[in-house]
Amino acid sequence: MSGKSGRAATFMLVLLLIAGIGGVLWWVFGSGEGTTPAADLYSVTSDVTRQDARSGARETVPASQHRDMFDGDRVTVDTSGRARLDLSGGVMEIYRTTELAIEPRADLTVPVSAIQLTHGAIVAVVNGDTTVGTDWAEVTIRGTECLAYVNDQIGLLWVVVRSGTVEIEAAGTLIVVSGGEQAWVWRGEPPVGPVPAWRSEVPDLDVFPLIPDLTNGELPDDYLLGPGEPDQPGVPGLELEPSTDEVVSGDCDGPHTLAVVARLTGEDDAVARVAELEFRYGWDGVAVDAFAMGRLDDRTFSAEITPDYDGAGTKLVYAVTVLAADGSALVIQEDVVVLRACPVIATVIPFDPSSLVPGVTVTQDVARLYAGECKATPGVPLPTSVTITATLTGSDFAISRVATAEVVYEWPDGPSATASMKRVDDRTFQVTIEPTFVRTSVLFYTVTVRDSGGNALASNWWSVALESCPIL
Repeated sequence: MSGKSGRAATFMLVLLLIAGIGGVLWWVFGSGEGTTPAADLYSVTSDVTRQDARSGARETVPASQHRDMFDGDRVTVDTSGRARLDLSGGVMEIYRTTELAIEPRADLTVPVSAIQLTHGAIVAVVNGDTTVGTDWAEVTIRGTECLAYVNDQIGLLWVVVRSGTVEIEAAGTLIVVSGGEQAWVWRGEPPVGPVPAWRSEVPDLDVFPLIPDLTNGELPDDYLLGPGEPDQPGVPGLELEPSTDEVVSGDCDGPHTLAVVARLTGEDDAVARVAELEFRYGWDGVAVDAFAMGRLDDRTFSAEITPDYDGAGTKLVYAVTVLAADGSALVIQEDVVVLRACPVIATVIPFDPSSLVPGVTVTQDVARLYAGECKATPGVPLPTSVTITATLTGSDFAISRVATAEVVYEWPDGPSATASMKRVDDRTFQVTIEPTFVRTSVLFYTVTVRDSGGNALASNWWSVALESCPIL
């Protein structure tokens, strides 16, 4: 056997050998052994921990650093932390007091598409399909921006959809939640909803916390939730006027007291329904106090607080709830101010040798290419080319060492080929390839980044399924 057919046969034998070795490793070590990263973890703050699925070892990830995540690996974000999980199909922002794990994949050549959310809150912006699971429900996110919040102590999953659609399945019941809607699931029960994404639908802040409480003040409540039904009769409006946008504690120079004036707006009959205004506040996800605001006149209320705080800089979240005589919430509005304490104790981060060497994660816009007579859905063309994106990870110094990036790819029908990648920005390279093939198989490619002297600094590989019709 010689020529191209010989090379193809040799290539297929190598693939079978790799698959056999991979199967043995999978059987011996479990899903955590996969050498292909399932996702990229970026630690926005230093309160982020990665746990290796195979060894069980835990690592605190310093702020502004990346780590590869493999099947079964777990992420824990502490009370003041924040992290970002970059999946092949989108991005998940992971907020305070949250724990999740990468679901193992049956096929390590396909992108990760599922996580297990143990507790806490994520905001997902997903292009394709991604599954978020809990012990009692499963959420399928389809081209969506949404919030998923789990309180495992009371057994609650709460989903708010900003755009796109989400499917929630629990207790044998499946519902579809669209943009501008929300739903929730109690452990062991079918989903409730969908209902409009209005705060008035979920007024119990102990069960459905304020969005800034869940996100450490990063997102306001009205980013995902409207206050209530527009022009709802008999409901007043509410305006808040804080005395400062920053409050301090300890020996800091600046205002130590936050005063908030709340003014009711709207028709007199709506204002007449108001019995009192409740003021509650807290930080780092902890409710500090709640009390009735003082009434200055029929439409004006006020409250003052002097926070006793001794931690690192954070955000103080406060909310005002307008209550009717029967105790029902008519309006809820929140706001955020900066909170800091003095003196501030500096944290020394030890030197990390890995900061000298960049990493590279690889994503692609399609998972399968087509050739021949494959039929497309009307109006939806089948992809014949794939755009590969290489994203550099690591410290700024490590990134600065990268001069070029290239991709080497091969498949049974063609020889190995090399393509230079175009630099999109400081951390991103991209290239589009369009292989010519006649048989259903797999295209493998490796991305390598090099310094100015041509030395390889880092590499990563992935694959694209090739489908030809009719199948040969």
